Amino acid sequence: MDSNSVFRQRLRKLREKQRRKQYIVSELCGLNRSTIRRYERGEMGPSVEALISIADYFEVSIDYLIGRTENPQINR
Repeated sequence: MDSNSVFRQRLRKLREKQRRKQYIVSELCGLNRSTIRRYERGEMGPSVEALISIADYFEVSIDYLIGRTENPQINR
């Protein structure tokens, strides 16, 4: 599975766990209203800035979001 597919699945899972609508997460992350929807559909990939914003919002690592680790914790 490629990193974009992993990202889409993990983003959806994290969002659904919080029971948030796509447009709400987009706005809370400072993104255009349709951005999370487009990421989850695979219509576009995130920029580095968007990845940082999403990871910060969900309090997970970027490595977890893109599938480089199974551990969602942030190592500081």
